[in-house]
Amino acid sequence: MDIKLLVVDMDGTLLNSKDEVTPQTIQAFKKIQDIGVLAAVATGRNHVEAQPHAETVGAHHIMITDNGAMVKDYQRDVIILEKHLQPDLVTYVTSVTETNPEVFVQYHTRIGCVVDRQNHPVMKRAGWSKNHLADFYHTQIPVEDVASFLKEENLPVHKVVMSSSDPKDLDAITENLKTEDKLSTLRTMIYCLETIPAEIDKGVALRQVCDYLNIPLQATMAIGDSVNDCELLKTAGFSVAMGHAPSYLKELSDAVVGSNDENGVAQAIEKYILK
Repeated sequence: MDIKLLVVDMDGTLLNSKDEVTPQTIQAFKKIQDIGVLAAVATGRNHVEAQPHAETVGAHHIMITDNGAMVKDYQRDVIILEKHLQPDLVTYVTSVTETNPEVFVQYHTRIGCVVDRQNHPVMKRAGWSKNHLADFYHTQIPVEDVASFLKEENLPVHKVVMSSSDPKDLDAITENLKTEDKLSTLRTMIYCLETIPAEIDKGVALRQVCDYLNIPLQATMAIGDSVNDCELLKTAGFSVAMGHAPSYLKELSDAVVGSNDENGVAQAIEKYILK
């Protein structure tokens, strides 16, 4: 199979359940890069949180982050695609969430995840794993007033993430946000609800990357495991679902490999790119 570009989701795909990239996966990425195959990540994470793991496998030059709302060539400092929520939508999302102080809210921006200083400690009891807290708690940017900070710094918001240890909190927020057709909401994890501009997803981002690199979609392979990977897998020339992915994702994919704790990404690389 003549693959020129490999695009891999991060959480649940590139990373195992311990939030680690295994030696087998690192070695597999090295092999494809030795034969000239480009690698990129497509993640819901902000670029600040995605970059360390992307660097581990050499997939940090071009990154699709914030579920496709930010796509950048970091090697050349070129923004390939950037979509943001209109300020009135950010205000609306904030108004929906601020009535519940136990919902942790993050605003994804070019400089990282901006959070309300008083809301920041809620992150520790909002359902995040110990590994995620260790990685991300101190990368947040706490400010006294989020709206004022975003305006003063002229920072567009690519995505808003809401987390709670009580799924019912997010169920209620989801119902409120459904009334706004300019928003796309994704329940990427039971404790995590994300909202991005309605016109964007990882599939749209992949098309932009291919145009930028002059690589045909047919020469791309994508690997994912969750709801926010659907359009990515539908768009790629060859799609691979992880073994622990939901059945609907497996059904729309061209192949299924082992889980993220079974080196599924390495399996896909060995079987569909290197052979």
